[in-house]
Amino acid sequence: MHFEDLEPHRFEDLVRQLVHDFRRWKELEATGRTGSDEGIDIRAIEAATSADTVYPHEVVREKSDTARDIGSGDRVWVIQCKREAKIGPKRVRDIVSDNLSNLKEPVHGYILVAACDFSKSARDAFKDECVKYGLGEYYIWGKAELEDQLVLPKNNRLLFTYFGISLQESEGISLIETLTRMHDRMINLKDIRLEQRFAKKRFQDACPLFFDRLGIVKASEWSAFERKVAKRVKHNVPRSRNQKGTVLWRYKVIGEAKAIVKDLVNSRKWQIEDLVSAAAHLDSIHMGVGELRDKDEQWQDLFRVTQPYVTDSILRELIDSHISHSYAFCGVLLMIGYGNKLPKHEFGRMLCSALTSSNISPSTLQIALGEILEKVGNRVKQLAAGTNERLSLWDSTC
Repeated sequence: MHFEDLEPHRFEDLVRQLVHDFRRWKELEATGRTGSDEGIDIRAIEAATSADTVYPHEVVREKSDTARDIGSGDRVWVIQCKREAKIGPKRVRDIVSDNLSNLKEPVHGYILVAACDFSKSARDAFKDECVKYGLGEYYIWGKAELEDQLVLPKNNRLLFTYFGISLQESEGISLIETLTRMHDRMINLKDIRLEQRFAKKRFQDACPLFFDRLGIVKASEWSAFERKVAKRVKHNVPRSRNQKGTVLWRYKVIGEAKAIVKDLVNSRKWQIEDLVSAAAHLDSIHMGVGELRDKDEQWQDLFRVTQPYVTDSILRELIDSHISHSYAFCGVLLMIGYGNKLPKHEFGRMLCSALTSSNISPSTLQIALGEILEKVGNRVKQLAAGTNERLSLWDSTC
């Protein structure tokens, strides 16, 4: 999620709402908005409770000997929000010192929240500085902790309000719809590419590299491979002077050449990475769909919608897999489309025909895409039901 894109006070509002049930607050004041903050964004007063009270989601930590309570037992908290792109150890120390060194009231708790991730050294510096000021409790939340908290079912309203995304169980299909639209857009981009002027010679010249990328025939051995194909065709499709050039003879030649290529294609166990590599080669000669995708605002907008989900490692793998399969699928369709633009007797067309009739055919990839979407739906429902305990922000403390 792009927290850095939120307006400063908007980011403070989001943080204030996220901490709303972190403690039983008597006051939760957005001092950064009033201008009387002494450099502090949010000032909170925790209501007095018995010493044995355990708050929901709280990780209990040893209380500092120098921690100070105020009044009748109420406690003051300072919450600081930063939208900086990077915060290192020195900057962390400066922030904590600036907030706490000149305060006129005793402070019990401190939370530093940032739109970026914190390194271990920065977290260690934060802890050291908080101990120095005698704080009873202190927490540091970076981008990862904020994202983990926002995908919890209880915060679906905030996720929708600030980022236009919903993860409610009743709307669990939303990610599936987004991935489906991304795939549909890829197919549209494939059609756009096929409508462009066909660089016949460029595609023919790329055939040896396709075979090389797919691990079938090394590019350096391509000429010998072509001679081998021609020799086999000549042997298996005998011809007389009257037969040569006829439609029947030409189709026999094509069938024999396709059989040779298919034998080679089916001689190994194919992986999705093979087709991704071939599709990437199409992009390298400016005939692929990935080049268009990377510049397409519609696909990129849909891609950004998926990003909050990648905080879950299982969903991240499924989303990446769906994108790879979609890319490979469109790459195969492009090869078919380009092959159909070639005369029937040309080797490039034979190649495309043989590849697409193998176990890496479009129909096989389409089935795989459906299976991935089914797994995505199941995982989203699990998260919406709150079965993934590791998403709890409050267990991710300094």
